[in-house]
Amino acid sequence: MSTAFELIMEDRKRLVEEIIEQMKAGYIVTRDEWNHEALRPQNPISGACYRGGNRIKLMVTAMMRQYEDPRWMTAVQIRDAGYKLSRDAYHKGVLCEKWIFTKMQTVTDPSTGQKRREEVALEYPRVSFFTVYNAVYVEGFPKYEAAIRQTSEKAGKLADDFIRSSECPVKEVLADQAYYNPSADEIVIPKRDIFKSDEAFLSALWHEMSHSTGHESRLNRQIENKFGSAAYAKEELKAEISSLFIGADVGLQISAECRQDYSNYLNSWIAVLQNDYNELFRACSDADKISSRLIANYEKTAGRNLGIKTISDRQQKQKFRR
Repeated sequence: MSTAFELIMEDRKRLVEEIIEQMKAGYIVTRDEWNHEALRPQNPISGACYRGGNRIKLMVTAMMRQYEDPRWMTAVQIRDAGYKLSRDAYHKGVLCEKWIFTKMQTVTDPSTGQKRREEVALEYPRVSFFTVYNAVYVEGFPKYEAAIRQTSEKAGKLADDFIRSSECPVKEVLADQAYYNPSADEIVIPKRDIFKSDEAFLSALWHEMSHSTGHESRLNRQIENKFGSAAYAKEELKAEISSLFIGADVGLQISAECRQDYSNYLNSWIAVLQNDYNELFRACSDADKISSRLIANYEKTAGRNLGIKTISDRQQKQKFRR
């Protein structure tokens, strides 16, 4: 019988193989004809959104199966809410990961002799999993009401607010490409009237803002990498996934023609994932931290609360029974 770790690794490998096939077809996660609501998988019982590796699993599954509903929950949650799974749910569950990095233990204060409980790091993380089902398989469950999405007319305002929220200067100049300069800690981006649309400008902006979070004063990633290297490809993948997450979280659909031209990166991303399929999950974990930081800065600057209650890979907020 396979262990939890083995089951999770097998599941990861299957997912990455599917994504590699998508990359070979010329795209990363989405095509325009797929339902973009799936980019923000959420749990209607706990009210939380799935993040990181679990988010990418549910996103890809929903789009491959063409689900119109982004809600996912466990069988126990469904039962406790007074509903039941349909017969069609057989073999339709998606395995989500739960990694445990700390534990509570009793320690004695050497100076006072008093005992107290404190959280300590585990020598090796423990892993378990839980299975969730899409709401389309829940009999009698309330119909999903799609969130109000930002319109194209509001994309310009979004761009202004994100620029104001940036932790480094953003310079709109006459240039032929957007980039983040780590040594100067600044983002340089072509003037927005050069772009096809405000959405295209936003997509480029989010991508470069994602890179900027790697600065040592922020999330401290290795971002000064040689073009064409594996490290360069990994950082580009993190920025692209982060941009995808941000667009979904603010409620703006970015079409394929508006997103970054990543055709030059696809082969290098495929090579990275084929070498180690866990790189996708490392990229998603970092992309989650990146997008969360940028969203938090945006909320503070714009005075808007997006209400993103998260279910992280590292520690699930909800204690699921299995």
